Amino acid sequence: MSGATATASASADGDGLGRLHAQAADVWRRLLDEHESLLAMTVEEYGRLLGNEMERLEETVREKEAAIGRIGRLEGERRRLIDRVNDELAGPRVINARGLLFAMRDREARVGRDRRIETLNAGLVGVIGRIRAQNRKNLAFIDRASRSLRELKEDIVGRGGRGAPAAATYDARGTERPWPTRSR
Repeated sequence: MSGATATASASADGDGLGRLHAQAADVWRRLLDEHESLLAMTVEEYGRLLGNEMERLEETVREKEAAIGRIGRLEGERRRLIDRVNDELAGPRVINARGLLFAMRDREARVGRDRRIETLNAGLVGVIGRIRAQNRKNLAFIDRASRSLRELKEDIVGRGGRGAPAAATYDARGTERPWPTRSR
């Protein structure tokens, strides 16, 4: 091996990439933590929907928005980390998180480290899947509630907002009275 190649190889496995590996593991850990927090908020959101706790639901939605913002910032960190890995590594450019995982997996195998990032990523993928499933459940509930409210409105006001409603009105003696019409 030539001197230049040995130096490049040493720097690829040396402090620079080792530091980047530790930073990648830290970013993945924080991403996992934030997604676990987001999952808890998404489950909480469903409970608020079921309990018709609108004020507390708004608070939960704001908290979810803040968590999504933090996740976005962590994604930015991950993109910057990809750029730094590309500066350190010789070979094909890493262009996304999957490529970063492969680059780190190769490094972990070369230096005999645990597969920490891969394990964190598997957990992250699992949590994201559960968030998606819970979001579908939340949306299904909202759709059913919206449909029920629309049907209730149609029963009270009439189809399309015009015409006689399905419900009748009664006076104090229980006699049916005509539905008041709107003057335009």
